[in-house]
Amino acid sequence: MLDFTNPRAVRWWADKLAPLLRQGIALFKNDDGEYLPETARSARSVPGPEHHNLYGFYYGRATYEALQAFDDRRPLVYSRSVWAGSQRYPAMFLGDQTPTFHHMRATLRAGLNLGLAGFAYWTADVFGLDGRTTPETHMRYAQWAMFNPIARYFWRPEAIDPTRFPWSHGPEAEASFRRLVGLRYRLLPYYCCLAWEAHLTGTPLLRPMMLEYPDDARFAATEDQLMIGDCLLLAPVLHAGARERSVVLPDGVWHDFWTAQSWAGGQRVSVQAPVDRVPLFSCGGSILPLGPDASSIPDGHTFRELELHLWPPYRGTRVFREEDGRTRRYLNGQFASTRMEVRSTGTEIQLRIDPAHGAYPELPADRMWRVVLHRAIACGRARVDGRQVLPSPGGTGETMELPVSFRTQDGCVLEIPGIRGMDPDAV
Repeated sequence: MLDFTNPRAVRWWADKLAPLLRQGIALFKNDDGEYLPETARSARSVPGPEHHNLYGFYYGRATYEALQAFDDRRPLVYSRSVWAGSQRYPAMFLGDQTPTFHHMRATLRAGLNLGLAGFAYWTADVFGLDGRTTPETHMRYAQWAMFNPIARYFWRPEAIDPTRFPWSHGPEAEASFRRLVGLRYRLLPYYCCLAWEAHLTGTPLLRPMMLEYPDDARFAATEDQLMIGDCLLLAPVLHAGARERSVVLPDGVWHDFWTAQSWAGGQRVSVQAPVDRVPLFSCGGSILPLGPDASSIPDGHTFRELELHLWPPYRGTRVFREEDGRTRRYLNGQFASTRMEVRSTGTEIQLRIDPAHGAYPELPADRMWRVVLHRAIACGRARVDGRQVLPSPGGTGETMELPVSFRTQDGCVLEIPGIRGMDPDAV
């Protein structure tokens, strides 16, 4: 066990990592870290039993600072053992699990507790370290683990375990996995907003209900549903054989992410949860930024094309922050913030997108965003800065999609008159 309190050992460690970084390695997994012998004594003369829990902190710091010193990329360490203060050297891996409902419940509870302790970035292996999946555990495990702040898909060689591939259990399981991965990539701009919030305030990306709704006593001990930021409520199925589940809704208006069903908040509801679908709800009044479906995120990616999803009641704000996604230049002010606000006057919905505040070299000069209004159909022609726009093909009887093109430095105002199909201020 290398003594990471010894400056010479830390320098030796950094020298060992440097050739790999020059080859293009982007991050390291700090595996192990919890097996310090009782007879050990650190360079600071701390005996093994006292240093045992601290070891992961120094281990993570040594790797993180080695990456930090190498170039201006933002460091990422995938640590199995950490301690108080290690949130400065993300991310945290929750240890080894198996694809069982018992471990799903325990691991999710551990992750939410980490969020309360100040760790914004944590992850559990999708499907755990070992143990064979069934069609049910394959789908149910991915339905919450793919939304972790960092999602790590863990498979084993087919000769050892052939049950972990997306196609292992047939077309239904493959389609379910593909749908979740696609949504994870589409949520990238929203997760970027949440990452900025974590950077500025320490608020985790995945939040226990009690953290987002501290004045609601119903959530004091809730551990089987959670908030993804302030907009999405995830209620995974964590018991074998269940095809419906009870969900406690906060006050407000809540909309099924997958269907056209809506509920008034402040109540407990029973919702259908077929094995290939996880209960997921959107908060009325929120602005959810989504990106395109993708198979990877390339370097140099920008949010020139985006979707803004709105659910009634149409009133809310979102500050969308962006930067280059690779370097630490955002710490020197190289980022942009765009404030968005939607409001309803009863006869018209207005979405205001302010001019971008700040800049970074890759900031797109113009935008091609699509506004998606759920549960509403316009009776009149929509306008962008006074110019009429036609709905995009692809809208349904429950949604309306409007293309919005504008200069980033100018922003725009979208006006949609005469909404019908649902009162924009109520369910």
